[in-house]
Amino acid sequence: MIDHDANKEKLIYLNKSANLFEEIGDLYSAVAKEGKSKAKSIYDKSLDVLLSEVEPNEKYNTMIELKKQIINLKDG
Repeated sequence: MIDHDANKEKLIYLNKSANLFEEIGDLYSAVAKEGKSKAKSIYDKSLDVLLSEVEPNEKYNTMIELKKQIINLKDG
């Protein structure tokens, strides 16, 4: 039962990370022209994190930080 719960938690974090990646992509699209290169860098890093072998909860926490970065960039 412990393995089932651990796998369920991993899947939840992976799903949340995938949703954050989608949000980062939407924010990337909304960034002004001046910030596009930095936004692209954040977007690319988020894809690398999403596809990495990092533990799902670490992946999620990193994606949260990347989302904050791109929001700050978008809001100027």
